[in-house]
Parts: sequence; C-alpha cells; structure tokens
Amino acid sequence: MEGTGLVLDLGCAEGLFAKLAIRKGWRVVGMDVDTTSLSVARRQAPGADFALGSGEALPFPDSFFDSVIMLDVLEHVPSERLTLQEVDRVLKPGGRLIISVPHKGTFAFIDAQNSRMFAVGRKVIKGRENGQHHKHYSLEELNGLLGGSYRLTHSRYGGYFLFPVLGYFLMFTDALRLWRVSSSFRRVEQVDFDRDRGEKSWHLMAEFTKA
Repeated sequence: MEGTGLVLDLGCAEGLFAKLAIRKGWRVVGMDVDTTSLSVARRQAPGADFALGSGEALPFPDSFFDSVIMLDVLEHVPSERLTLQEVDRVLKPGGRLIISVPHKGTFAFIDAQNSRMFAVGRKVIKGRENGQHHKHYSLEELNGLLGGSYRLTHSRYGGYFLFPVLGYFLMFTDALRLWRVSSSFRRVEQVDFDRDRGEKSWHLMAEFTKA
C-alpha cells in the first residue's frame, strides 16, 4: 500500500511491517509490550518511531492515525473490547484498520500455541506461563467486535492443513535455533498460506474503513 500517512503498527514485534511500510512512503509508529522485540525493531526499521506499551492504553491523541495495523495481535490481547476501543479512538474518520487473526476454519483445532508442549516450552525458555488461549475468529465475529462504525472493504483467507501442522515443528526448530530447518518449513508453510480456501482456511486478514 503506497502512501504518506501515519500508521500505527500495534503489536509490531520485530518491525518487519514497519520496515516495509517505510519503504512505501508511510510514516510509522510501532508499539509492542515486549522490550526484546522492540530492540530488534529499532535496528530493523530505524526510520520508524517505537513505543513500549499496551493496546488497552494508547498514549496518542484522538484521531491521530490514518491507518492502524494489527497483524496477529488481537488473539493475544487481554481485552479485545478495550483494545479496539482505543484503536477506534486514535484512528481518524475514514481511516483504515487492517486486522489479521487465526480463523475458525476446518483445522482451527490444530494450533501449536494452544498445546501443552508450547506452554511447557515457553515456561522453560522464557520463564513464564502461557496462560492465555490462542483465540480464533470468524469474519462475522470481527464485524461484531467492531460494531456498526466500520465497513468491511476487503478480506482474504489463507492456509489450510500444512500451515498449522508445521507450527508444531517450528516450535521446536526455532527454540533449538535450527534456522535452516525452520526456513525450509516456512517455505512449505508459505505455499499453503498463499492458497485461499475461503471459510475453510486457517487464517483471516480483513481491512475495514472507519465511518
């Protein structure tokens, strides 16, 4: 997406989207709750501004951003309602909201991040519990969470069976820093992800316009 507006990359992780958006001419503010990820993001996207904080209390004035991006973020937040209220507050009328989430597709039950293995591994490696369920959504549920003040302008589905299954393998290869093996898995994962199987798919991305 080309442009010169101001974008909030909420849950920016290591700054990959911020890096790409700056190349397209956007001004970017990235925000995340993880200090390690933000350190990487600042190195990867030096042209962006970054802030530490939660989506439930955004430190920005009303109607501040032209677009808000939430890529695989909503399923992790403690309160969807508070987060989306804050997003609505800082997004300009007519602004774009882009959300990607795990979808309630055929194989939604195959989710490595909801497995006991993931919970144990996270506790051993990062020293903290995985106490939150990795949620999946339908497009209708996303519309419902946003209320009647947003219009759906575009949606895309992706992934089916290989995408979630390979998540289990990546859970181990990433933890063991087997980067070449992980890279091979991700190439296969991407092939599956690039095929849109509609409502059977494992992943959903939707773009909304604020009324």
